[in-house]
Amino acid sequence: WPTTTSTTTGSASSPTTSEQYTEAFNRLEGKSADYDGIRIECLRYMMFYYLKKDDYDNCAVYVNKVLALDANDSLAKQIKAALSQLKK
Repeated sequence: WPTTTSTTTGSASSPTTSEQYTEAFNRLEGKSADYDGIRIECLRYMMFYYLKKDDYDNCAVYVNKVLALDANDSLAKQIKAALSQLKK
């Protein structure tokens, strides 16, 4: 069997995981609210991606996008509270 390159390796020929989540989110544009769970999953990944990179401004963008889809999302609320402490 031929081997395939893992998409998480970030090689020049394959997209990074963050690019894959962004692409998945973009493909859901205009779809019904039935896809909100998948949208939120994509946005949560990006939220963590930027949090891990200490890019709090971009993290906050994705936190707000999650909260726009689900104002009661406890994870997004927790990260939003943490970001407010980190920005002090």
